[in-house]
Amino acid sequence: MDSSEELLWSVQGDGREEVVACAWDGQTYIVDHNRMVVRFQFEENVNAFCAGQYTCKEGRNSPCLVYVGFNHKIYVYWRVGLERMEPTNLLRILDQRPAFRGLLAQ
Repeated sequence: MDSSEELLWSVQGDGREEVVACAWDGQTYIVDHNRMVVRFQFEENVNAFCAGQYTCKEGRNSPCLVYVGFNHKIYVYWRVGLERMEPTNLLRILDQRPAFRGLLAQ
């Protein structure tokens, strides 16, 4: 893999990049290649935002979200990760777990 193919950002760990954007009101969006979107609200208005692979602890890079509020504070969320972004069926997931299978049958 040459430098033009280097992975810049992935919160799913599947080797595919996602796009991360943040609006001034704190609405943060993570969009994958299939146009699946995760949206969440940062608790303050945002003056500046960046996302990328940064070293915060343990001496290795991990996905980070960095917010700067209008209160002049910097918020770093490190080791950001999502298990999946695709839509799922809760009943199907629970049916795959033996502890819940019996409860679903009742």
